[in-house]
Amino acid sequence: MYGILLKIVVIAVISSLGCFAREDRSVLDRFVPLTRVIKKIVQTNFESVIRSRSSCGIRGHMYQEEVQGSFPCTIIERSKNRPTSVHKLRPGDIDVIGAMGDSLAVGFASEAVTLPEIFHEGRGSSYSIGGEGTWRTYLTLANILKQFNPNIYGYSLNSISIEKESGFNVAEGGAISENMPYMAKVLIKRMKTNEKVNITEDWKMITIQIGHNDFCSEVCYKKNYMKILQEHKTDMLEVLRIFRDNLPRTIVNFLPPLHLRPLLEMTDAPSLCKTFHLFACSCIKGLPHAHLRAKILELMTNWQILDREISNYQEFDREDFTVIFHDFVLNYPLFRSDNGRIDYKYFAPDCFHFSQKGHAKCMYGFL
Repeated sequence: MYGILLKIVVIAVISSLGCFAREDRSVLDRFVPLTRVIKKIVQTNFESVIRSRSSCGIRGHMYQEEVQGSFPCTIIERSKNRPTSVHKLRPGDIDVIGAMGDSLAVGFASEAVTLPEIFHEGRGSSYSIGGEGTWRTYLTLANILKQFNPNIYGYSLNSISIEKESGFNVAEGGAISENMPYMAKVLIKRMKTNEKVNITEDWKMITIQIGHNDFCSEVCYKKNYMKILQEHKTDMLEVLRIFRDNLPRTIVNFLPPLHLRPLLEMTDAPSLCKTFHLFACSCIKGLPHAHLRAKILELMTNWQILDREISNYQEFDREDFTVIFHDFVLNYPLFRSDNGRIDYKYFAPDCFHFSQKGHAKCMYGFL
């Protein structure tokens, strides 16, 4: 056991040394090699358990029920001639899909049934880009677009970000706003170096959602936390300009973070969940920062409003590029059962990340 741990540390330290000299790296990025080594080990072990359950036809209460019947939308064929304007685009004209963000895009813990499995990355069921199964069993944006274009490329399967199966899902758990410009460059490089992508001709759809970790574990430790909105604005303007100037024929889905106020309503959550929340979202749930809570929640509301304003900038509305703001996220209601109580089937065992059923519910709101 100790030998394995020592090997992990040695590999991680060696891998990390090169990161300090590279540009466009934040403090979080310097620890990515370490986390990737650990996540690879965890992913391999838990993936075998999840696959075994799936092969036996076992789908727990945290999974969506399989949808019966025909696809509820009229299948519109691809345009006979590839459109040159984003305003004439059909669903089937989208050839490439991508995503970037934090653990929500990663699908973190989405297929976890037990608490130890929360470290599993279920990118295949991430509502913004997951391509596991079909829309009947995994309601995701990619699986819906498959109905219009079976050859759509870039969707992710269960994997960590550096594996081929992750596709064009470059999201990382723990990511914050300042990581987004670098992440955008990684995504562009991944697309440009992939022989299956025609970077100038293919229509691309990229989904961005970031901010949960900024408010869970960053804002309360900043010397001047009131600057967080201006810093985020700078980050996102850079991201969208990077995409606009390097990815022709692209639609960006821009989603603000889900508000974290509902975490305060989870008074009936299991004790393990409450303990997890204290560590995972200390800025909202931690007692040392309780005096900042009201201001932090107000800042998060303003962050959501700011995301809408940024997406409406005229510079991001061109014939071959546009940004679509999705407002279903604003004041998104907490998942509740018929009796009005929080329905934890939509959450992973940590009562923090979404279960696969929660991702499907989010996708339903996306529509």
